[in-house]
Amino acid sequence: MNYDLLGNITITDEDIDWVETILSDVTFDERRRNIIKNMNTIDIQAFPGSGKTTVLVAKLAILAKKWPFSNRGLCVLSHTNVARDEIEKRLWNTDVGKKMLRYPHFIGTFHSFFDTFVGIPWLRSHGHKIKIIDSASVKEMRWQRLKYGTRIYLEKNFNTNDCCQAISLPIEIEIKRAGSQTNTYKNVVKEVKTSLDNGEYTFFEMLLIAKEALQCVTCLPSLIVSRFPLLFIDEAQDTYANQWELLDMAFPSTIPHIRQCFGDQNQAIYQSYEAAEDSSRFPRGTPLTLPDSKRFGQHIATLANSVSLSKEIMEGKATAYSHLHDKNTVFLFDADNPQAVINAYKSLILSCFSDEDLSDGKSDGCYVIGMVHNQNDQNEKHRPRNIHDYWANYDDARALRTPSPKLLVEYFRIGQQTFAFDGKMSTLIDWIARGLRQYLNQFNNRAISVAVDALKAICSELSSPHINELRRCLFSLAMMSIKTEYDWSRITDEVARIAVSLFGLSAVKNSFLDWKEETGGEKNAKRLNCCTLHDDETKRELTLYFGSIHSVKGRTHLSTLVVETYWNDHNIKSLLPWLCCCAPNKQTGRRNINRLKCHYVAFTRARALLCIAIPKNSITQPQIDKLRNNGWSISDIT
Repeated sequence: MNYDLLGNITITDEDIDWVETILSDVTFDERRRNIIKNMNTIDIQAFPGSGKTTVLVAKLAILAKKWPFSNRGLCVLSHTNVARDEIEKRLWNTDVGKKMLRYPHFIGTFHSFFDTFVGIPWLRSHGHKIKIIDSASVKEMRWQRLKYGTRIYLEKNFNTNDCCQAISLPIEIEIKRAGSQTNTYKNVVKEVKTSLDNGEYTFFEMLLIAKEALQCVTCLPSLIVSRFPLLFIDEAQDTYANQWELLDMAFPSTIPHIRQCFGDQNQAIYQSYEAAEDSSRFPRGTPLTLPDSKRFGQHIATLANSVSLSKEIMEGKATAYSHLHDKNTVFLFDADNPQAVINAYKSLILSCFSDEDLSDGKSDGCYVIGMVHNQNDQNEKHRPRNIHDYWANYDDARALRTPSPKLLVEYFRIGQQTFAFDGKMSTLIDWIARGLRQYLNQFNNRAISVAVDALKAICSELSSPHINELRRCLFSLAMMSIKTEYDWSRITDEVARIAVSLFGLSAVKNSFLDWKEETGGEKNAKRLNCCTLHDDETKRELTLYFGSIHSVKGRTHLSTLVVETYWNDHNIKSLLPWLCCCAPNKQTGRRNINRLKCHYVAFTRARALLCIAIPKNSITQPQIDKLRNNGWSISDIT
């Protein structure tokens, strides 16, 4: 490919004027226009609510319109399909939107890219079977196939099915208290090898296979860069070290191409607050910045800046709730009575918002979140330890960003709970389709991709008449009750009929279709870990949602309460020097870096009202005075 040809693609103000017309409610200022026009390798540091994804989508739309190649395309990678969803939402009815979502362009996840263009071709070229690619189901299948004695030994030594995954090739695994020379280790390795030979792969194993392919086929990077000369990475701060390594192998700096990474280094939190990833890969050099947030006003921006790690200062531009700037509150409570915080937070919200305000903000919601939400710490001296200490009915399993149900009925329940929360039928259909895909993939002659949207993946296996029938069936299933075991038997009969009539399966009933009673904790959780509180004085009521900080990343709230939790020490207490704007001069340790990033994410969710809760015995009067001077209102809960 003649790389100089890309020099002919320039983005002008006229192009941006055009894209504003098809994005309708968007106007780009000079800073955003400069980012859209930039055609160099550069990183973009974008603060929460700055419209980063909209800027990226606008740029993609212009490039797709002007793209001169029929067999080379744009490549957009992220951990989720947010960019793709944004394109579908904003540009689904335009020619340029349709063009962006088809060949020769690729917009998807890291896993789907490396599976599609590297891992799967490599496996097929060597005659290997590909039956299923999915971490949760593959690890569980391997776990269940282990000898009973092996599994009992592993459980007694605090191992889970995570040990049934290769961590490197040739196959190595990670098992607690079982060295590589033990029979236990060898038995698990044997099962993993058998599973791989059977065509069963986890997502991580597919990345290992992609790495092996890139190491063995020296011309592969040239072919990839020729196919995708422009690479965009969305949410770059969430990219793991092994993913950066793969990206650098597939798109090496020695082969000319353009790479632009969009993200926010302050939000680089991973699946666990205990993760210690190298975040030095983003941003690199001198990035372009989007410092102004349209999510909240300057007051919340100032409070969030106190826990920011970046040198740039975030600006809050939203004005809708500027009248609440003096209501952002620090609740001081007795450590042995954290539940009192919830009632105080409820009263504050009801005093700040009318019922109309709460109704308008229902899709965002009012949240109570903390850094630690599981109940692993049972030490009473550490109270408050987790979210459960503030609300006894909290179920940490429900707060997972991506739940991994074990039975089809659990997919249906999650779908119904999500539907009750956001009112979107598409979310319910999506969860039913996910469960159906998981069910179909348990049969030897099915291998429906889990790297793309479930409904689309299932439909790709069917002819047009069968696709229409499937959609009708899914809608019918969504309307059915699952309150009793009899209700569920009617649903499983219909699922079995779908499997036979549309997919040609014969043996259709298995344990995945079993009935499971909804537990008391699930019933009390009242839809996605939420509870409805009544106010005796005003006769009003308020629904509060509870979760971990990780579970709300990427979301916007009407109001957020960030509560104290414990991880090696109390987390907010540990951050008081930063909150008081007198951070220690000494180097910040890894634990406090993780705390800062988590609480930065927490502080930047709310559009209108931000609160934190700290035990009285964790804070001094001078610190209270500092917080008040820095813009916090102080509420002492007696």
